[in-house]
Amino acid sequence: SANKFRFTMILSQCTEIDPAGNKNNRPRSTNRAFSRKNRVYAFRRFLIDNFPHLLVPRADRTEQPPSVVLDVAGGKGSLSFLLVHADGIRSQIVDPHVSCNYNSILRSVEYLARNPAERAKRAIAGWSGHQPLAALLPELLKRKYGDGGES
Repeated sequence: SANKFRFTMILSQCTEIDPAGNKNNRPRSTNRAFSRKNRVYAFRRFLIDNFPHLLVPRADRTEQPPSVVLDVAGGKGSLSFLLVHADGIRSQIVDPHVSCNYNSILRSVEYLARNPAERAKRAIAGWSGHQPLAALLPELLKRKYGDGGES
C-alpha cells in the first residue's frame, strides 16, 4: 500500500545504529557541534530539507492524511513551536516531563520585533552573534498577523 511505501521511504532516510556498537555506520561530522540554543534551529532545518512533503499545504494533499511531526523527548516544545508557528507544520510533543514553556522564544521574538536593526544584524548567517530566530521572525509575524506586519 501507499502508506507502507512511504514508511519504507522514510526509514531509508534514517541512519541505523548498530546495536553491537560498530562505529563504521555512525555519521561523522567535521563541523563543531551547534550550541545548545541553536540546535533546535539546526534540527528544524534538517527536517525541512529532508522531508519537504511536510511543507505541502493540506489542501494540496490527495488521499493522504496530513503529516505530523512526532517530537519525541520534546522538552520545552521549542521545535514544535517553530514547526507550527514558523512553518505551519503539525507537530505533537511526546515527553513525560513536557512543560511547553515558550517564554524564552517569546521574549526573543518580542525583543527582535522591537529592535529591527539588531534583528537584521543577528539574522546574518556565519556571524558569531547569529541568532536563527532573527531570520525566522518575518515568517512568524506573517503567520501571526497574516501580512508580515508588526502589530
